[in-house]
Amino acid sequence: MKEDIMRYERSANMMVAEMDGDLVMMDIDQGSYFAINPVGGHLWQQLETPQTLAGLVESVTKAFATDDASQVKTDVEGFLADMAHNNLIREIRA
Repeated sequence: MKEDIMRYERSANMMVAEMDGDLVMMDIDQGSYFAINPVGGHLWQQLETPQTLAGLVESVTKAFATDDASQVKTDVEGFLADMAHNNLIREIRA
């Protein structure tokens, strides 16, 4: 029996612009604005296609040259939870 793997991808109804190294996003449906730092911007870029938590952690670890995968995982989980809470990403069971 195949185990369900949770994947995440960004919501489609977002306008995004870069401003001073951060991404500024507007949710078209809600009219809400959000700003994310360069690490969040990297994650946002990765979420253009469905990604697993493990894949996102690996991507951040490599892109930002850190070996503290445990802390990266905690940070990525927090980012995903915040994005999901604001309906900026969706979860997909594969």
